[in-house]
Amino acid sequence: MTDPSARTALAAHERSLTWPELAAVLHPAGATALDPTAPADPAAPTATPAPRPVHVVAVDGYSGSGKTWFAERLARALGATIYHVDEFVPGWDALEDGIAHVTDHLLTPWAQGRAARVRRYDWHGARPGEWLDAAAEPVVVLEGSGIGAVDPALISALVWVNTPDDLREDRLAGREDHVLYAPYRQMWAAQERALVARAGAPGRADVVVLEAGETRLRIGS
Repeated sequence: MTDPSARTALAAHERSLTWPELAAVLHPAGATALDPTAPADPAAPTATPAPRPVHVVAVDGYSGSGKTWFAERLARALGATIYHVDEFVPGWDALEDGIAHVTDHLLTPWAQGRAARVRRYDWHGARPGEWLDAAAEPVVVLEGSGIGAVDPALISALVWVNTPDDLREDRLAGREDHVLYAPYRQMWAAQERALVARAGAPGRADVVVLEAGETRLRIGS
């Protein structure tokens, strides 16, 4: 669902960027603050470096918005690992539970510079799946409906993928798994709307993607 008021407010701040330019906007400042090629200073004391929190770029948007397509290309531009929130949501009626699981088992450990363990959901078997080790890497893209509802202190940047409703519905109708997905569409959409209404992700986003192509993007920020 698009947000007309947010769209009007963004109009004055729209700009076109290449993927590398967007990556530079979202990349953590000082990610390479220590030059590994620099000669060591023999007089400098040695110490164990403090753990660095993971720089998490969260990508949110309604189903069919194209956020997975966008997030995968953003991850490549950032040289980042990508995680998809829906892998950890325990069922069609449990989007908020999935967000809570990601918060507790991924984002909180990462914020402390620790490796994390998160449990996948077996969508085919409709049961909990295996546990996945998730290292505290420098930069991670975390993509999925509702991820903008997490505590802002646990993410470094929020991207909202803004796509017209009619285009989203056309995309959803054309999905290979449409027959399996269709009975749960309204249930899932209601959960998405509830999370957006509560957290206001489109209005809080650092970047709103208005149009994305293979070489350039139009954004508002």
